Amino acid sequence: MNAFAAAAAAMVADANMGVSATYRPLTGGSFACRVIVSRPVDAITGQILAAGVAVSIPAEAVAFPKRGDQLDIPSLPAPNVFAVSSAETDAGRVMHNLTLVLA
Repeated sequence: MNAFAAAAAAMVADANMGVSATYRPLTGGSFACRVIVSRPVDAITGQILAAGVAVSIPAEAVAFPKRGDQLDIPSLPAPNVFAVSSAETDAGRVMHNLTLVLA
């Protein structure tokens, strides 16, 4: 593990940043992981601006996220089961940034 991967692992492990989730690949099975959730929020009203959710997940947690894989994030208000709509990976293959939609 390099320094950037260690920093990513520390961020998702931090209770102030990361939340517990369950990742379910389309190929079957599931596993527990931690993610950083991001939702666009109006700075003045606090109202959520989009139905989708974006998460960052360490590349060590899931090697190749695919469209349709599911992520259950129980700390979010129901409904809290999402499907991967798109995935981007940083150049160092440290974090995946996933765009999620309701499953």
